[in-house]
Formats: sequence, structure tokens, C-alpha cells
Amino acid sequence: MAVTLDTFKRELKTWLASKPGILSTLGDRPRVYYLRAPARVEEPYVTWRLWAEGHHHLTGVSLIESPVVTFDVYGQDEGAVGAAAAALDEALDGFRGLMGQVNVRTVQRQSWQTIGEPRAAGTDDTVAHERLDYAVWMARSS
Repeated sequence: MAVTLDTFKRELKTWLASKPGILSTLGDRPRVYYLRAPARVEEPYVTWRLWAEGHHHLTGVSLIESPVVTFDVYGQDEGAVGAAAAALDEALDGFRGLMGQVNVRTVQRQSWQTIGEPRAAGTDDTVAHERLDYAVWMARSS
């Protein structure tokens, strides 16, 4: 069943914050941010975004049915970044059921990339970066 973009964003973030692996790797108030993290955030942290085509309802609300969600995990410590990425994958890949108010038919990992990025231009200092992409299919009825 299609849901609004705002509903999906809210329910996904709340659902992730309830997962023990997320809490143990990203803190009691998980450092999971939509689009952009605040400056000087504790590491590791996650930014995420949705890739979704919505269809418009007569109410003017845009509904989504099968978004792709990209998570980027960043930090100085490769082990901590890898553990946070693994916790995300454990929670998401293959999930079926209720994600708060959103009835999910299935979540499937599409890709997992390990990326090293320079922290500052002209230095050898790098930041660990893992990128995970998931396709989410909503159930026909909630």
C-alpha cells in the first residue's frame, strides 16, 4: 500500500532507533540523519536518503510504493563504521512486516560498497565510508 513520503521517513527512522544493533553501534539516540549530518557529529554516523517516484492523490499528497533507500555510514574508525553498516544490514535486509505504521512486504539489499574518502584535500587522512542501498516494497494493504 502506498504511504506518504513523510510517513515513511518518520516510521523508518523510529523503527531503526528500536533495533539493538543500531543502538549499540550508533548510540542511545542513534546518529542517523536524513540527507545531512550536523557539523562535528560523533562518529560513526549515518546519513540516508530516499529515491522514490510518487504518484499524486486527489488530496495533493504524494504517495510512494517502492522506494530505494541509500545509507551512508561515515567515521574515522573502519571497524566501527563496518559494525554500524553490519547492524543496518542485519536490521533491514530481508525484513518483512510492520515498520511502525508502514506494512512492508520486503526489504532487499541492492548493493554494499566500501569507499575510502579523503578527509581533507592534500592529506593522506581518510574517512571510512560504507554505502548500502535497499529496495523497499510496501505490502498491498496496511
